Amino acid sequence: MTKLLKKLFWETNADNINLKKNANQVIEKILELGDIEHVKWMQQNYPQDQVTKVLISSRNLSRRSANFWADYFQVPKNNVICLIRQLQKTQKVLWPY
Repeated sequence: MTKLLKKLFWETNADNINLKKNANQVIEKILELGDIEHVKWMQQNYPQDQVTKVLISSRNLSRRSANFWADYFQVPKNNVICLIRQLQKTQKVLWPY
């Protein structure tokens, strides 16, 4: 794991993260918390179709991040699972805090 990415994985031992096996989690973390340098790294190391698949299928992105990246990658917002209203309502019911 590069020194650049270690900052994003503060909650775990970043050296144990395999950038290929855990690509979806790495992409998700960059989409949610990354800065411009992280995004450049992501674009150099993962194909755009993989990044957009993570964007579409992730349930862990904030509404704000998902909206931004959907616009950036020109993905219809109704295809982004974490932007679907029904899912948002379900999450509030499951965790009301």
